[in-house]
Amino acid sequence: MCRSSLTTRLGSFALLCPPVCLSSRPRGLEWCVTQLEDGGTRALRAIVRYATEFGSHFPDGHMPILCARNTSTAPAATTPHRLELELTNCQLTCMLALMFIAGLPEPDATEAAIGCKMPPLNGLSFLLASPCASDRAKLLMILTFFDNHHAAPPIGQHRVCRQPTPSHLLTEHDWAHQTAELGQLEVTDTGLIEEDPTAIQVDFANCSFGGGVLWDGNAQEECRLASAALLLPFIAICPFQEPDEALQFYGVLTTAHGIGFGNNLRFKSRALAPATPSRTILVAMDALEIMTNRLDQYATTHQLRELRKASAAFDVAADRLVDPQRRIIATGNWGCGIFGGDRQLKALLQWMAASALNYDLRYHTFDQTESAFGRDLRALARHVTLQPTTVAQLWQALQTSLETSSRNLLARILKHLQRSE
Repeated sequence: MCRSSLTTRLGSFALLCPPVCLSSRPRGLEWCVTQLEDGGTRALRAIVRYATEFGSHFPDGHMPILCARNTSTAPAATTPHRLELELTNCQLTCMLALMFIAGLPEPDATEAAIGCKMPPLNGLSFLLASPCASDRAKLLMILTFFDNHHAAPPIGQHRVCRQPTPSHLLTEHDWAHQTAELGQLEVTDTGLIEEDPTAIQVDFANCSFGGGVLWDGNAQEECRLASAALLLPFIAICPFQEPDEALQFYGVLTTAHGIGFGNNLRFKSRALAPATPSRTILVAMDALEIMTNRLDQYATTHQLRELRKASAAFDVAADRLVDPQRRIIATGNWGCGIFGGDRQLKALLQWMAASALNYDLRYHTFDQTESAFGRDLRALARHVTLQPTTVAQLWQALQTSLETSSRNLLARILKHLQRSE
């Protein structure tokens, strides 16, 4: 697409939207540019320039894609292995600009080869037209990125990895005989996962990476990606993940700050451009969707599925950490919102997975006031600090407790461990 064509498309707000939106003004964009000091001129001109530079970074006109390991386009291997792709922040900025104006080219792999239906790659048209305050907040975060970096893209690069589950953490036997001691579990009611750049940050992902971030989704993953705009092109680069793998992102850059959650999401502030490349690590892992029978999640097979998923996400080599002496994973109520998960169970499974890989856990409860869940989780953590407990012992206590009921799970596991001393 030539520069003049791009400029024409950006010259009118309506032309930024697909034909279905031409009958109405793009109210979301109109509001957002009023929030920028120059009426959005600088940001929109940056989008034009970066979009026209796409060809210089991708001479063949195609964007890369990191296929899943079981597809025909992935390298052949007899055992699961790690697949990696690195892109400069300049390349990602150009891709994001094309997404903004609905000009991103088709990926190199077909839907059949990828193994699932590709998500819409140019879904910013929904945000551009939306009158919803939470959608406008996401759009403003993206526009703020271009406003901040109108002169030059941020330094550094992003690396994405499809990380398989470690081979020693696959089966029930593996967990029932896991001799690693449980690591430290810190429970906090305050702060956000992304506020500790030295910890490995967990993204409560959808199977299709990004979920509804380009539409009306405003759960944890969507809020996080809106605040880290250079992750948005990865919706097309690695569109989904398998049950026995997770996505790991290195060099994640926070580009804006939001506040609130769901329909209450609002733009808070722009992020300062870093002087050095970011080393922040974010791991995306999708939980089981418990949509019908909530008791299904307590089945051993489903517990193992979640353990394999979390173990893949948490399998980060020490030399990639910001501080190798701080082996901390920042997480919270993974899969416990619309997915219907039990946060007591999910906390225990994440604790076991982190401990098996020699990581401590910082657990964000997101409680406004201390709840029974937070109190019980802290009590269990204190017991383990005083009485070292292995992953296998916690696994057995969990299975024994579930034989009778899933209610008050943390309190009953604590009593089981105390009786076993």
